[in-house]
Amino acid sequence: MDIIDRFEAAVWKHGNRPAIEFGDRTWSYQEFDLLSDDLARNIQSRSVHSNDVVVIDCERSPVLVLAVLACVKAARTFFVVGENQPEIYVASALESVDNIFWLGVDGYSDEEKARRIAGRRLSTHYILNKNHLENSSCKGDEKDLQIRRAEDLSTAEDRGMYLVATSGTTGRPKLVFTSVSPIDRKSVV
Repeated sequence: MDIIDRFEAAVWKHGNRPAIEFGDRTWSYQEFDLLSDDLARNIQSRSVHSNDVVVIDCERSPVLVLAVLACVKAARTFFVVGENQPEIYVASALESVDNIFWLGVDGYSDEEKARRIAGRRLSTHYILNKNHLENSSCKGDEKDLQIRRAEDLSTAEDRGMYLVATSGTTGRPKLVFTSVSPIDRKSVV
């Protein structure tokens, strides 16, 4: 059972119970499921190439959780930019990536930063704002939502991968492709 299967099971089991609390806002399992479905569809529809690497540039927050969940649902490889990573380090780590889909957060990331780091490899730049955490375009009854999910989003066989940058002994960042299974083992729902 992978992270998406575990999350879906929690959605069915807990539905409207709180899944994430941040500041004065709480999201239910169902709300977060619908929001991540929306973002996954956005990523799929806006990706120029299915092999785009989605660079997630945001601080630790519910948006980060949303972005990771959506990337896995969309079967996209993703790389999370650490809050304190220098741009030169991120650019060097992403040197071997051909196409970059930049997923940032309004007020934290901007297109100039994405262009400085990705250069001509930037295929898409998409900024999330707080409305993305408030509104879902997924409406309908449970049966409709399950049909939509089954038709549009990835299956366990085609889940994305995540990238980890490591400097090893050279001091120069290198990307390591990793399956989402380590995330699966660490996730608690």
